[in-house]
Amino acid sequence: MRNKGMDLTEKEIEILNAQREKNLKEIDNLKLTEWNTVRDCDVIITSSSRPDLLEITMKHIEDYVFFHGNFRFILNEDFVIPKESEKLVKWARNSGYFRQEDIICNQNPKGLEQALVTLIKRVKTPFCLHMQDDWAFERPIELDRAMYIMEHLENVNNILFYKASVPCAKHQIPLREYSFPQFPQHLTLNHSWELMPGLWRTDFIRPKIIEAMNPNNQKTQKFRTAPAKLTNYLRPKNKRDDMDYLFKNIGIFFWGERGEPRYCRHIGENARMEAWRMVEGK
Repeated sequence: MRNKGMDLTEKEIEILNAQREKNLKEIDNLKLTEWNTVRDCDVIITSSSRPDLLEITMKHIEDYVFFHGNFRFILNEDFVIPKESEKLVKWARNSGYFRQEDIICNQNPKGLEQALVTLIKRVKTPFCLHMQDDWAFERPIELDRAMYIMEHLENVNNILFYKASVPCAKHQIPLREYSFPQFPQHLTLNHSWELMPGLWRTDFIRPKIIEAMNPNNQKTQKFRTAPAKLTNYLRPKNKRDDMDYLFKNIGIFFWGERGEPRYCRHIGENARMEAWRMVEGK
C-alpha cells in the first residue's frame, strides 16, 4: 500500500493514522456570517522570459480561483532571454490583467530573491496571493474562505495550494491537521515557507522577505535558494518537528487534509533548459 505523501509500510501507516486522530485540532468557534464579503487582493507574480507559460498561468487563475473581491496583478519580469521577455511584456500590456504601472521590467536580471523584495514592497492589501509564471491551477479554490480564516486566526500566515497531494509527513515528521467543521475545511501544518501558489499575510512576511533576501544577511546567505533562506530566517532547523512552535510562530499551512489531491501543476520545469539550449547554453 502506498501512503499519500510518502512511502511507508502498513505498520507505519497505521501508526501515523493513529497519531492523526490523536493530534487533529478542531477549530469550531468561527462565525460564518461574512466569509464571502467583498475584499481586495494583490497578486504578485515573478516571471522570466516565458510568455507562453504566463498566459496559461493567468488563464488558470481566471478559471479556478473564485473571489468576490477585486484582484490587482503585479508582475516582475526578469529579462533572461531578451526577445522572449519582450514578447511577454507585450502580451502582459495587452492582456487586460495588468495596469501598465504594475509591470516591472528588469532588463538586467535581478533574480528571484530581489524580485520578491520588489513585489512585496508594492503590496497594499492585508493578504496577497503569491504566484510564479509557471503554476497552473487544476482545482477550484474559494479564496474568500481562505482569507476569512486568516482574518480570524492570527497564527495563519501562509496557505499553500500544493503541487502534490497533501503529505501526512515530511522528512519523517508527521504533520498536524486543523479542522474547521463549519465550512468544512482542513488545513495541514507545514514547516517550510515554499514559493508555490499561496495566500500570504502581508504584514507578517514583508519585513521578513526584505531581511532574509538582504545580501548582507550572513544568517541566510549561506543557503542557496530563496525558500531555504526565508525558511531558515523564520525558524531554527531544530524546530521543524515542533508543531506547537510552528503554529504559534510561523503559521504555514497546506490547504486541505492529508492525502487531498494537488491544487496546481508546475508547468515550467523543463522550459528554462529548453530556452537555454536555444542560445547555446548561455
